[in-house]
Amino acid sequence: MRELEHRFKETVKTLPHYPETGEEVSETLNWLKKCEQNIEIKIEKTTFPELRQWNLADDESDIKHESGKFFSIEAVRVSSKIGNQKLTWDQPIINQPEVGILGYLAKRVGDKIYFLVQAKVEPGNPKLAQISPTVQATKSNYTQVHGGTIPPYLDYFTSATIDKIQVDTLQSEQGKKFFRKKNRNIVVWVDNKLEDQENFRWVSYDALKQLMKSDLVVNMDSRTVFACFAASISNNSENESNTSTTEDWIDSYRKSIEYQVQKIALSDCKDWKLSDQSFRHINRAEFSVTPIAVKIESREVKYWDQPILEHHNCGVIGLIVKKKTNSLHFLVRLYAEPGIENYIAIGPTFQSETKENTSEYYQWEIVEELKLSASNSRITHSSFQSEEGGRFLNFISNYLIIEANNEIPDLSSDKFRWMNRKELDEALVAGLLNIEIRNLLAIYP
Repeated sequence: MRELEHRFKETVKTLPHYPETGEEVSETLNWLKKCEQNIEIKIEKTTFPELRQWNLADDESDIKHESGKFFSIEAVRVSSKIGNQKLTWDQPIINQPEVGILGYLAKRVGDKIYFLVQAKVEPGNPKLAQISPTVQATKSNYTQVHGGTIPPYLDYFTSATIDKIQVDTLQSEQGKKFFRKKNRNIVVWVDNKLEDQENFRWVSYDALKQLMKSDLVVNMDSRTVFACFAASISNNSENESNTSTTEDWIDSYRKSIEYQVQKIALSDCKDWKLSDQSFRHINRAEFSVTPIAVKIESREVKYWDQPILEHHNCGVIGLIVKKKTNSLHFLVRLYAEPGIENYIAIGPTFQSETKENTSEYYQWEIVEELKLSASNSRITHSSFQSEEGGRFLNFISNYLIIEANNEIPDLSSDKFRWMNRKELDEALVAGLLNIEIRNLLAIYP
């Protein structure tokens, strides 16, 4: 196991830090850097008692905004029996029941597609300014619960007619951290010239695809909407697919396991400790709840404070790909997660918030089981990407694409399956894929 991980790490060192860049990619990176330099940013850790408009319940059951909107920090107790493995754990979780809008405005210029993107600063991102969709807003944001300004270009999405919409689908967020959270992923075509706004720029499909392969340049919300768009325009006529068969596979797996999620009070979380500075596990160090104070001049609201989920390790997310019957196939896996509706979603071959966390059953054992070696596989992509910077602090994962040849075992089981791109695209639009694999599909190829 360790030898395999070491080989992967050594291979990653030989990969270029940035992809080959054309003039547009270079110009966009320069634009992003200038935008960040022109934005006044200040983010500080604070204490729970100092949080304005956020309250810890008298019984310490949750942390909520005084408006009752935005989100709350709650807790769940999870009991699972998957195969012979029984696990029970308590954890905090974000409850944000409103559906937000993540959307691109798109246009055609000749034979090229362009997206209107913005340079957006989120308090949790290690590289603060990243390429974001045209609109990235919670319902509380765009209905001005906070008293701020309305996000630019919002009306193009709220009043879009069916003939202008390329894709419009509800998609889940991180199932271990959000409780049944979904966002509207939407792309709307525009024909007319738009009014210029500060920190917005048109970027071509090809350039945005290249930028996504760079470290910490394109944010998570851009990646998931891009993946939805790409799935909606894909032409995989050489592949066969059957969405009902995929749904049957998910239902069959769900019935084969035991999985229960019970809401509990924060104060009842076993092995978690609340202090003025944090809410953290007494032994594990994957993440904690941390209060922060934020000042960002470019945002709809310039000053605010909030609780945020702070991460203390780098995760790893990997997808194994191989050619099978003259087309690409992807080794995917079913994951049970407490925040996913009905608990089960299709994800990448492996995903873990830290390779050192042996309690997670989506680990590197799949790499060992497939007998991957230098002779039958190679890493074709490795990048570090941040997750949702509005709710997570320093949540970074190493995204890997591993191409294997037909010498590896043709692994199939109740939780693993080889799927072709058409099957994955249809499952994506149907909302069956988790955020981790959607982000990988945005990057690949």
